[in-house]
Amino acid sequence: MSLFIRYGIWAAQGTPDLNQITAMISLFSVATTEVFWHNYELEESLTASVSDISVWVRYAGDTVPVSAQNIESTTDQWGNRIGIIFDHDITNGIGQEAKFTVTDTASHTYLGTATAIVETYPYNVLWLDAQDFNASVGDLTVHYTDASGGLQGGVGQSISSFNVTFTPINLGAPEVPGLEAIWNE
Repeated sequence: MSLFIRYGIWAAQGTPDLNQITAMISLFSVATTEVFWHNYELEESLTASVSDISVWVRYAGDTVPVSAQNIESTTDQWGNRIGIIFDHDITNGIGQEAKFTVTDTASHTYLGTATAIVETYPYNVLWLDAQDFNASVGDLTVHYTDASGGLQGGVGQSISSFNVTFTPINLGAPEVPGLEAIWNE
């Protein structure tokens, strides 16, 4: 069971104040203990207490990318997956590929083909699969265009449009068939 409790002061235009507190109950369970009665009394009382509690505070302000890098997607294939690292948790990462493009310094454009959040804590890494950029020139820039229902921060706040630039590593230019022979008869 997940329950989000959000407290904040909202400005007149509908934008949240940066002084927000967001709490989440992620696991909630109740265990019962058998009661054995001895020497019954007219008035009995039972008390209960919380035996185990932990708190996980999640950030509710702006979530922004801090870096990006191309990563190996299959054996020796470094030209189609980019890992984008954010400063805080992100959610709603699956199916957002249409909101991403990647460009190189020669203005070649590579479209996003798939997105996924890396499912290990902390949940702040997004994988972006893109068209093959092995033949790209220079640095790559990932462009994200915010739209309704796009990427969200850890408590559901929208992530604004952003650009993040990085220098790709281990790229292999595609093989171009060579000239075998020229015959002039």
